[in-house]
Amino acid sequence: MATTLKLPDDYFGDDFSAPTPEKVAPVEPEAPILIPATWTKETIYRPTAWEAWVHMPPKLAWADMAALRQWGSRSDHGQVYTRAYAHEMVREGDWQQVAAPVLPAIDAATAERIGLRKIECPICHGVSTLYALHRGTTTGLEIMLPSRACICRGLRSIWRYWGDDKVVPVRFRQTNLKTLKPSDLSILAPARQQEIISTLQARPADSYHLYGEPGTGKTHMMSALYRHALYAWATQEMRQCDCVQAVWRCRTTTLLQEHIAWDTRGDDNPNNVNPPTVTVRGVQAAKAAGYRPCLFLDELDKCKATEFQVARLAELVDEVYAQEGQVVATSNKDFDSLCGKWGDDEAGTILRRIGAGPGAHSVEFAG
Repeated sequence: MATTLKLPDDYFGDDFSAPTPEKVAPVEPEAPILIPATWTKETIYRPTAWEAWVHMPPKLAWADMAALRQWGSRSDHGQVYTRAYAHEMVREGDWQQVAAPVLPAIDAATAERIGLRKIECPICHGVSTLYALHRGTTTGLEIMLPSRACICRGLRSIWRYWGDDKVVPVRFRQTNLKTLKPSDLSILAPARQQEIISTLQARPADSYHLYGEPGTGKTHMMSALYRHALYAWATQEMRQCDCVQAVWRCRTTTLLQEHIAWDTRGDDNPNNVNPPTVTVRGVQAAKAAGYRPCLFLDELDKCKATEFQVARLAELVDEVYAQEGQVVATSNKDFDSLCGKWGDDEAGTILRRIGAGPGAHSVEFAG
């Protein structure tokens, strides 16, 4: 005669999943799980738990919680917690954060060393995530769960570029738009420097064509705008955690040489040519990910007057403009001189996007 197996309502198998008759038919159902009135280290952790994982309150990543729910005692954390505590963690379906992550202050020098990966982050200790106390609304359990990305993630994104000598010369490494002041090293009059600084500080997200004689401080001030855009992108990227680049700074000639090498690499790419630093597809990807693309071009006037280079430069600038981005360029030549060098059509397309129209300015470093 067939036997009907009835499982108790509170039965909970070792793998924390709904048991099947095949799993339990040979043996009697396990004893009911006893939940202690208050949780202690002894009732939370098994005696054989790895010491490095023993925290009070317990500390788990969301992935660890998912593995515990799916694999139960076969997961790593299934070997750490007692059956009763694991049962309650998996039963809980609504965790509410009840305390903010602890954020100790760090000075600028420490932030730089963290960004350059010279030291381990003293805030998150290298895991790039900040944990905060969460409480289960059903079980009342209190666990440390991930709350947000650590600031070290943003610092590494910033210093990957800000700390690169090829991107930002060392002499401009301390430049900050908020504290920018006229420089004694510039041949431009201090009053005119201050006037330009005030313009940049008032509208840091606009596009600019900065032109004038060498030594007037164009690169210095563009570096300040670049830093502002880099920090804004890194802050957003730290929240989204998607590793999409949206801010680029490069020499115009170097960028165009990269495009020439890439377009002439051959079908099999025998020389292992790297893709260009900035591409139309990259600009579109940044916009699609929710970022504002920002392109900073040094020495715009050094672009040779060849059909390919001028057309490719216009294509890139036009794409940033089409994606509602920001373009900042330095040049020793003004609008008329560049039109004479490149031709009115292409030069006009490039310079109107950078230095004319809504949200774009041509700033002369003279006076």
